[in-house]
Amino acid sequence: MRNSVFGFPHLLLIIFSKKNNRRDVISALSKYKESGRRIMFIYKQRAIKILAAVGCCVLLCAGMIGCTFNSAKSDDMKLVADHLYEITVSEDFDWSTEVPLDGILACSGIQNGQYRGRNYDWYYADSDICVIHAAVAENRPHASVGVSDLSFITDDNGNVAMEKIPFITVDGINDAGVCIQVNVLPYGENGELPHTETSEDDLPGTQVVRYILDYAGSVDETVELLMDKDIYSTVGTADELHWMISGPASDTDSTIKTIVVEVFPDGLHITEKFVDDIPIMTNFNVFNFDGTAESIGWGIGYERWQILHDNASQADSVMGTFDLMEKVYFSKLYDLYSDNFWYSEYTLINLSEYYTEEELTELLGVETYNYFMENYGAVYYGPSLWDGEAEIHGDISKTGILAPVIEVDAQTYNDQSYGTDLWITVETAVYDLENLTLDISVRESQDHYHFTIETAE
Repeated sequence: MRNSVFGFPHLLLIIFSKKNNRRDVISALSKYKESGRRIMFIYKQRAIKILAAVGCCVLLCAGMIGCTFNSAKSDDMKLVADHLYEITVSEDFDWSTEVPLDGILACSGIQNGQYRGRNYDWYYADSDICVIHAAVAENRPHASVGVSDLSFITDDNGNVAMEKIPFITVDGINDAGVCIQVNVLPYGENGELPHTETSEDDLPGTQVVRYILDYAGSVDETVELLMDKDIYSTVGTADELHWMISGPASDTDSTIKTIVVEVFPDGLHITEKFVDDIPIMTNFNVFNFDGTAESIGWGIGYERWQILHDNASQADSVMGTFDLMEKVYFSKLYDLYSDNFWYSEYTLINLSEYYTEEELTELLGVETYNYFMENYGAVYYGPSLWDGEAEIHGDISKTGILAPVIEVDAQTYNDQSYGTDLWITVETAVYDLENLTLDISVRESQDHYHFTIETAE
């Protein structure tokens, strides 16, 4: 239930990226060259995969399970504000119908005591959000409130597939105080999200959020539920997923516990210990992360992790958490005056589009230049992604090797070019685990909206 609206000053920064979901590098480079815009790439086992867009962006949904329920009619979805809708569902879901979806996104999340801060980043032009209330039903023991992204289920004519809204829930909290969000990972050394093969009962990775909100009463029960499923990828050309879950530790222990669940080829990896005991999740594997860039391996979002880590104490209230999450609005990628410029988001950059052969040879040395050309046909820049033999050395500052790339982005940022390729934080959610509430702002807005868990009438 939405109770009130309040605002606070904010800084709206505009960013730019190129929307492209192709897997073929040559085709992508050709399209990139024609448009004059930058595409980023991820390297995997001597192959380049397209990561599509600036910063921590990978594909979330190329396949989700749909549902049908009578209450999800077009007149049941209410407009709360521009780009923000609300719907209440009171009937059971049908988990049996697969619906192919496609998209990319980036995310940040932090848990501090009873407060969860979450940013959901997406294309400026495709960023309609729906708050979904799911009441207790015959086969749904827990009520919840969460957030779904309508862009995945909206056709070119603006028609929303209403029956699919529950299964594109990207974060939420249930009446037991279990809070969950999904983030995405670049296509890394683990490959696409593998089957855990712990059960014959399949669960698409894209449905984990919905499943836990409906059935989990604690964090320990969440682990039990996931261990009893064969979690697998329905994300098509996307990569891996991971989930941050917080809530009462168990049925007998109400202490708030936070874990991150990640899927590896050998099964689920559960992280319970975090750097300085601050649970943070962006877009790299948390498992074995020790706070250094070197320990990331594959992934992006290191600077966002640093900002959240260094300012975590700010998340001591709903408003304090909003203020903290504003520091990692995705549009800040183009804040060239920042003391902590987000270099790790620039992965991978085709430097051959910005420099001549002679210039690259002089910048990198003959050996490194030849390595890239022989293996990839172009020179790519990507910090923390190479195994050492292809490392690009030298100045990577805003006046260094990335300067031509950043200049293009800066011009778009300064022009504030609002277009279909623009990236911003389209949803900032703050969950209060003790009061079981959701406060949300959309599209880096100064307006916040308050929601509670609804029960069936």
